[in-house]
Amino acid sequence: MSLPGVIYVVGLGPGDPLDLPSRNLSLMRSYPVYARTERHPVVPYLLRDGIQVHPLDCFYEKYDSFD
Repeated sequence: MSLPGVIYVVGLGPGDPLDLPSRNLSLMRSYPVYARTERHPVVPYLLRDGIQVHPLDCFYEKYDSFD
C-alpha cells in the first residue's frame, strides 16, 4: 500500500536488465517513471516491457552546469 505524495527512488542497476531488482521493476510497472537519462542501458528494456519512461535529459542539456 502506498501513501499519497510518496516518491520512490530506485536504481536501474549496473546496466544489464537481469541485474534489475525485481522490487524496482514492480514499482516501475505501477507508478510513473522519471529517469535521470534515457541513455541508461536498461531503459530500452523498460520501454519494450511497456513501462513509460520520462527522461530528464533535457535539463542536463539545457544548462551549462549541474548546479
